[in-house]
Amino acid sequence: MKVAIAAHMVGNRPTGVGRYVTCLVDHLTQIAPESEFHLILGAQQRHALAGFERKNLVTHSLPLPAGIGIKQHFLMSHLVNELSVDCFHYPHFDMSWFVRSRSVVTIHDLKYQRHPQFFPVASKRKRLAQKILMKRAVNRADRIIAISDFTKRDLEEAFQVPESRIDVVHHGVVTPTETTVAESPGAPYLLCVAERRPHKNLEVLIEAFGKLTQRIPNLELVIVGQSYSHYQGPEASIERLQLQNKVRLVEDASDEKLFSLYRGAAAFVLPSHYEGFGFPILEAMKAETPVVCSHATALPEISNGAAILVQPESTSNWVSAIEQVLTDRELRDWLVRNGKIWADQFTWERCARETLKVYQRAMEPSNA
Repeated sequence: MKVAIAAHMVGNRPTGVGRYVTCLVDHLTQIAPESEFHLILGAQQRHALAGFERKNLVTHSLPLPAGIGIKQHFLMSHLVNELSVDCFHYPHFDMSWFVRSRSVVTIHDLKYQRHPQFFPVASKRKRLAQKILMKRAVNRADRIIAISDFTKRDLEEAFQVPESRIDVVHHGVVTPTETTVAESPGAPYLLCVAERRPHKNLEVLIEAFGKLTQRIPNLELVIVGQSYSHYQGPEASIERLQLQNKVRLVEDASDEKLFSLYRGAAAFVLPSHYEGFGFPILEAMKAETPVVCSHATALPEISNGAAILVQPESTSNWVSAIEQVLTDRELRDWLVRNGKIWADQFTWERCARETLKVYQRAMEPSNA
C-alpha cells in the first residue's frame, strides 16, 4: 500500500493535530513495513522531523502558505496526484480538493460550528468558510475518521453524514518514562492543562479554587497552556480574587516537565465546555493522578467512569468534587487504580492498526 499523509501542521514541538500525525506515522511505519508512506510537510516544517527516519518513509517539502488557502490545495493535490498513491490521509478538516486517489479525512471536533459563542473573535465569514471546507471534506472523503463517538454524533447531526462512512479511532496517549519524577513545588497543587480560551471554562475553576483555599490554605493551582491575546478572562479572575501568589500560569512545558507536573499533582482538573477527545485526562490517568472533569461533550466517554464528573458551570459542585478527591483516600485510590487501567488501553499502536484498517476500507471497490 502506498499512502500519502499531510503533515504540514507538525511543528518543532508537536501539539494537537501535529502530535497526532507524528505519533500515528511513527507507529504506522513500524506495523506496516511493507507499505510506503509519503509525508508532506510545509517548507517551514522541513526540519521538524529531523532524525525521524524509516526505510518505508519518504518526506516531501512544499512551499505551503500559512493558514488555509487555494494555493495550499493546488500544491498538495498536485504532489499527491503525481505520487499516484493508493490512499491520501488528511488529518484536518480542510482536505485538499483536487486529489484523485482514495482519501481519508480525520475530524477532531466541530467546536467552531457547534459553539460559536465561545469563539467571538472568529468572524462569521471565517466560521462559514470552515463549515464549507469541512462539509466538502466529509462529502469528498471515502472514509471519515472521528476521534470519539461524540465527534461522530456531531458529524452525523451537523452534516447528515451516514454512520456507515465514519470510523471512530481513538487517539493514543504518550506514556511517561519510568525516570520521570514527580514535581515537588513544596505545596499540594491542582493541575489543569488547557489553553486559556473561553470554551476551557477556566474562570469557573479559578473561582472554585479560590473557595477551596479558604478550607485548604496551602493548596495551589498550576495551569499549563498557551495564552490567548484576544481573551484575558482567566488572568482577570486571578487578579480579581487576589490569587496571584496561589495560581501559576505556565505557557509551555516539555513532555518531561508536563509528565512531572502530572505525577506530582494532588488532582487533575479539566472544566471544559467542549472537548472532541480529551488528551489531558488520559495523560493524568497514565501518571496515576486522580481526575475531576466536566460532564460535557466527549469527556464522559473518554474518562469512562474513571473520573469524577461535574457540571461545567457549577462552582459549588467543583469545590465539593475536588475537596472530596483531596480528602477521601479510598475514593482517590479507586480513581488512580481504575484510571490507570483505562488509560493504558489508549496506545498509538492500536490507533495506527485501526487507522490502517480505515485505509484498507477506503480502497475497497464499494467506495469507488
